[in-house]
Amino acid sequence: MLTVRGIVVDGGKARVLIDDGSGDESWLVRGEGRDNWRITAIAPDSVTLDQNGRPFTATFMGQPVTLRPLPLEPALRN
Repeated sequence: MLTVRGIVVDGGKARVLIDDGSGDESWLVRGEGRDNWRITAIAPDSVTLDQNGRPFTATFMGQPVTLRPLPLEPALRN
């Protein structure tokens, strides 16, 4: 069983955190995977995987969140 834990889309880069029960909590990009499955597409609300030639789409059930960090303060000079 695969569980989508999180999706991050930052500009043109997308990563997904998938729990496959292995204990490896690495963020993956398109083309990466484990064992017999690979990520073929990442959208803001879903991930498409290929497992042995069969496509599967998993919808992320969490709420999308947009983070807008405050600008950094200019460094003070001594």
